[in-house]
Amino acid sequence: MVWRAAGLQVQTLDLPEGDSATRLAEHAQQWHFRMDVRQAPLMHGLAAFDGRNQRWLLLLLQHHLAMDHVAVDLILEEIGMVQSGRTQELPVSVPFLSRSSLTHATFLPSGETAACVKPLAALSE
Repeated sequence: MVWRAAGLQVQTLDLPEGDSATRLAEHAQQWHFRMDVRQAPLMHGLAAFDGRNQRWLLLLLQHHLAMDHVAVDLILEEIGMVQSGRTQELPVSVPFLSRSSLTHATFLPSGETAACVKPLAALSE
């Protein structure tokens, strides 16, 4: 099943004075956040303003079922592009079904590719 619109929930925290990055990480560890794997997206954000350094901090929590280090690296790269005003360099969004059928076609033996891609062809974004 493809979830068409899954908004990222970001909770803004009001942290006490001190090392905001450390306090944000400590908050996430104390929180022991549990994600419902039936509800997309399998990510949650914690944000806090770092008054000492005059910057916003964002901690992204993600479930291992939905993200690997490659996906996290891509997200962080795109966040960096937005922050530095380079939005014109962002890659064009690829529909999930297109991406998943390409992935299956790449890694499956040729005889199994058609069997996996054919059911996806009947679906639309």
